[in-house]
Formats: sequence, C-alpha cells, structure tokens
Amino acid sequence: MVKATARLGGTASDVTVARTEHGLMRTIWIPTPVPDEIYFEAIKAGIDAAPEGIKRCLIAVLIDPQGDFYENNSPAANLELLARAFDKYLSYVDKVFLSAKAPLFLLFYS
Repeated sequence: MVKATARLGGTASDVTVARTEHGLMRTIWIPTPVPDEIYFEAIKAGIDAAPEGIKRCLIAVLIDPQGDFYENNSPAANLELLARAFDKYLSYVDKVFLSAKAPLFLLFYS
C-alpha cells in the first residue's frame, strides 16, 4: 500500500495524491502492442494501492503526430488507452489525478 502522500496546490489544493506516479509512456513505446486488459489491470492495481481518499497520479505523454518520436500514429495514444480503461471501469475515474505532458513541438502542429 502507498503511504507517502502530497497535497496539491492552486486550484487543486483540495486534492491529495500518492507520491508515486503511474507513467503510461511505455504503453505506446513498444513495437508489439500489449492487450488493453493487461494495462487496465496494472492501472487498477496501482489505483487500488492508494489509501481510501488518496488519488493516484497518472502521467500521459502526448506524442509527435507524425509518429517519429514513439512510432505511434496517434498523438494521444495514452489518453485513448485511459478513455478505454475508464469506459470499462467507470468507478476508478474519481480515484485519479491525470497529468498530461506534451513536447513543445506539438504546439506548432495544426
């Protein structure tokens, strides 16, 4: 079980998260895709490891839409994976805090 927590600031000052994050970059960074259900179970296990009332921070990475950076044609592949997971396991939505990161060059794509 996760014991170390942190209280966020600013407009999220009422949110407490586990100090360990669950990064999703590797979910799209491999040449042979793993079935969604395996990732769903890993995400759920991480969320379940947090104490009641403590959110897990999930980190999604937006990628180059040309696929040059992670060899994936969908810049939001991590977010699409989470959407599929939370469509299936809706009760987990309120147990996470999502952080989405993007390289600066994405700002210049239309």
